[in-house]
Amino acid sequence: MMVGNNLMKGPLIRVPSDVTASTSGLSSVPSLLSLEGTSNHGSSEENKQTPSSTKNKPRTKSKMEKIFQLQASNKALKVDNKTVRNELRELNKRLAAMERALYKVAGSDTDNLIEIASRRQSSISHSRRASKETQA
Repeated sequence: MMVGNNLMKGPLIRVPSDVTASTSGLSSVPSLLSLEGTSNHGSSEENKQTPSSTKNKPRTKSKMEKIFQLQASNKALKVDNKTVRNELRELNKRLAAMERALYKVAGSDTDNLIEIASRRQSSISHSRRASKETQA
């Protein structure tokens, strides 16, 4: 007789409860023992049948490896994103320093100052668009 149990493998045999209680000293021991392939009872077809409760199979090792690989690549992308942001911050600092130098050179020439300010604004909006694209 084959009884479906997820935790036990192989054919199961029924043992009288008085035998299990006398061998273990406990009356709470189950009366079914599992023999791991030592018996020749039961056809291979019975062994291949799985109970309906095991339809949700655990993830295989290859799926877990894929998950770990994806997590590692995600982590690498986050690191790359951080370095891009840091480089962008540094470039913006350098640009601000160059603008300060240009303001000193331009002096009171308002046309040059307006042109510099418009270039700065377009540079800022371009860098924001670029950072949004890297985040998406």
